[in-house]
Amino acid sequence: MGFKTHLKALIIERAGKTGNIITQKEIFEATGISQATLSRWFKGDVDKLDHATTLKLAEFFQCELSDLISLRRDDQPEGSVSAKAKAKVDD
Repeated sequence: MGFKTHLKALIIERAGKTGNIITQKEIFEATGISQATLSRWFKGDVDKLDHATTLKLAEFFQCELSDLISLRRDDQPEGSVSAKAKAKVDD
């Protein structure tokens, strides 16, 4: 199970408020999060969450964790409880 990240949406939202687009370099300089990690977050998909990284990004964007990430539900196995529940809803 992976996580979907919402970093691009937060950057767009902030740009709308401030008129200034934040770059990966600016986030790196402010948080110390590596460029490789930021790149994965910008792509919108991470397999594991690092507690420190997640908290630094939430602090930087002054947002809730749910604004940063959500569970990726499309990769659950067919026989999982969630897949069965979804099938019942779809019927």
